[in-house]
Amino acid sequence: MSFALSSVVMATDEQQWLKEIGSLKGEMQTRTPLFVQDTVVYLYGFEGVEYVFVNEIPSIYDISHMSNSIISAVWPSTLEFEFSNEPVFLGGLETYAFNSPDGMYIPVNSLGQLFTLTKDDLGYTLSTNEVFIEIEGNTVTNLTDELVIIRFGDDLVYSPDDWKVEYLYPGNVYNFVDNMEEKHIYEMTSANEILYTMDPYFMDQVVTPNEAYIAEQLEIKQEEARIAEEERLAEEARLAEEERLAEEARLAEEARLIEEARLAEELKLAEEARLAEEERLAEEAKLAAAKTAEEARLAAEKAAAEGVSSDLFPASIIIGTMNYAVNGFSSGEKVEVYSAESGVQYFIKKDDGSLVSVPWYSVSVPSNPAVERTNATNEQIEAHINSLGITSTTNNLVWTDLYRQRTYVFEKRNGKWALIQNFLCSTGNNSTPTPRGLYQLQAYVYAFGMDKGYMCKYAVQIFGDYLFHSTLFDTTGTYELEGRGVLGNRASLGCIRFSEEDSYWFYSNLPLGTTVWIN
Repeated sequence: MSFALSSVVMATDEQQWLKEIGSLKGEMQTRTPLFVQDTVVYLYGFEGVEYVFVNEIPSIYDISHMSNSIISAVWPSTLEFEFSNEPVFLGGLETYAFNSPDGMYIPVNSLGQLFTLTKDDLGYTLSTNEVFIEIEGNTVTNLTDELVIIRFGDDLVYSPDDWKVEYLYPGNVYNFVDNMEEKHIYEMTSANEILYTMDPYFMDQVVTPNEAYIAEQLEIKQEEARIAEEERLAEEARLAEEERLAEEARLAEEARLIEEARLAEELKLAEEARLAEEERLAEEAKLAAAKTAEEARLAAEKAAAEGVSSDLFPASIIIGTMNYAVNGFSSGEKVEVYSAESGVQYFIKKDDGSLVSVPWYSVSVPSNPAVERTNATNEQIEAHINSLGITSTTNNLVWTDLYRQRTYVFEKRNGKWALIQNFLCSTGNNSTPTPRGLYQLQAYVYAFGMDKGYMCKYAVQIFGDYLFHSTLFDTTGTYELEGRGVLGNRASLGCIRFSEEDSYWFYSNLPLGTTVWIN
């Protein structure tokens, strides 16, 4: 089997290849005998692409120098490689390469101007193509017995009007002002026969490294290195802590007093921080509640004016019962539960929209209500959201329907909100509800929870600890820790969960600042 090597590695092919290997580092997977001028070297393979190994690229790119570079190369001490950020120039061709400690791996099909690759039962053979001229610096020699006409230029662009033409008589040596090794030979003819031509399609496909992809992968690798360093430092800290505890055991009384003082200070600071956070959340909730109440009032007026019924989309309000009198509430009083800190406290929403925190066990909360399984039509969903007059600083709007456990995504079209996505979701249990109201998307979080034994992917912050994110996976993000049956039911501590693919779409397509309505 014989095949000519392409003289250009396509940029689109390179980019697709980079996407397929998914990494800037790797290890050659195959090693096949390669015969070059009766000398056996090796052809290396990775992900279906073949490479030759050289210690360095020859300064003069011709058959002799390139053959010697391949034959004389000292075999690599390792098959590991790293993608080179710098392109490699082979005559008029610019291509990519892999660096190793001893040299570099070059795609074999980038040598097509000089060689042809054949295969038989023994392996591969790299044979030389016929050579018509020899170029060295600014000198060109006609190696044939006939007049050779060359057409050349500065760029790999198919523009015949810009080509230069030179007539090379047999056996003569010609000196040019410019360095001819930096020129591109577009065509060679002799006796009205085309000896060589560069396909204009390939001439427009100069290979350059996929810089955006390389930058992205470098950023990923740097993040991996940062995480590895954090883990190393954490392990060092853990060992140091063990030594500290052993020393404390030896100095029992002194260490006990020091630890008590440290814990007391930490508890004091933690309590101060908790109270400050509660005050901040209460203030935010108060402002949000006031805004929600005003917008709801305006929406109700507009809905009444336009004749749009809200019966199809009732608000999912959680009404609890006070177990005992506390913080201004009497025993047995019915209260609206806004949000919760599981096992610690509830936030009760008063009639004026303000929030009051009460102890966890001071309120009895009813069990989860049944989810409405009959979906509203697209027309009903669009009619209702447009009747409310809700605005957004972006071209999108998000509505989470607690009653149906679904999240709708809209896009502004001709002044109206048009439904573009309808996701099945899972919101908070009644005991740890998802807060109702109007909010804005705040931040992107690629993944979290690994320090707690799980991973949630593609998170987008609503406010505080409340986020849209995927269902729970193991810490590697490979296996789901909960079945997809959880979607469509109240099941979380207040966050809103999607399937992995839906959370990825949400994370990738919605800009920060987008209004979110939860009701």
